[in-house]
Amino acid sequence: MEKQKMSLGSLLLLITGIIVGVAVILGLGLGLIIRDVDEENRHDYVWAPEGTTSDPDPDSQTVEHEPKQPVSDDDGELHDGWNADCGYSRTDMQFSKNGTMRVDAYDMNAKVEFSVGYPVFKNAGEYTDALNEAIEACALDTVNSYYENPDEKAVELVKTVVENGALGVPEGVDLLLTSDVSYAVTYNTPDFVSISFSDNYCLGSLMGEFISLRCINANLRTGQIYRQDEVFKMTEAIANAFVDNLVQAAGSDENGDGVITEEECFSVDIIGHEAWVQALMGEGEYASRMNTTFFVDEKGRPNLGVTYFLGNDRGVSRGWWDVTLTDELLDGARLESDFWDLLQ
Repeated sequence: MEKQKMSLGSLLLLITGIIVGVAVILGLGLGLIIRDVDEENRHDYVWAPEGTTSDPDPDSQTVEHEPKQPVSDDDGELHDGWNADCGYSRTDMQFSKNGTMRVDAYDMNAKVEFSVGYPVFKNAGEYTDALNEAIEACALDTVNSYYENPDEKAVELVKTVVENGALGVPEGVDLLLTSDVSYAVTYNTPDFVSISFSDNYCLGSLMGEFISLRCINANLRTGQIYRQDEVFKMTEAIANAFVDNLVQAAGSDENGDGVITEEECFSVDIIGHEAWVQALMGEGEYASRMNTTFFVDEKGRPNLGVTYFLGNDRGVSRGWWDVTLTDELLDGARLESDFWDLLQ
């Protein structure tokens, strides 16, 4: 899932200027919220302690629906590789909430649009209940962090976005809060499950729109949930491979010569290949604008997922992308972990 917003006239230039201005106000930029929220909660997923999730409101809805169908690899979409022969089952659930609500934390009226999909597991071992709590917390991260229980940092972000423009905010309300979450169980065995969540959300207005990828990789026998930095380290080879893949996938052959260059992929060209690699390595001015995670695909291969928000006077690019990690890329990157014994 990859979005590009380029300078196409004075209106978009104005919007871009406002977004960059908001980024300056927040110090490390709007992209900070992608990294902080995902990283903070990602570390809490071992297992989610009591109280980390909120009970659905009485007027919310929970419904069952059919599993999604698999899609192709490395296309920025979710990959559902559910294996029914694993000794446990799943029910697909949907949390929905729509309407105009008074949010006391902001002292404002908000147009709320939440549609959050997530699985509920049954008979997956002694950690089933804890796993379901962690899944719900991950899926409802935006709902909990900006609607149910926003902290001071969240309130500051939303108010800053609102103060800088009401793009997309309906008449009669002060702000827009949305979260549209889809998910896929990308890989599962009797001992392990990998789940990906894609969240398209707005905080304050359309100028606070983000798209993020969150993942849970759980050992069903021990209750451990693995972080990317516990399983493999980021290397320059992996970072370069990711950027090269993004160029070919998100770029366009504008010159018609059959070759897609970095200059023909706005998401990379906006900051350049070197800055991308530095950021993925946790270095440079754009490091806070990216968040890395991982999932395992239906073939048992680790995939690196990167959420990014990049903005400057050229425009804005935000979204997430994933790339399959080959054995060659993983050589020298694997960390000592029982995770590797779980892949079949």
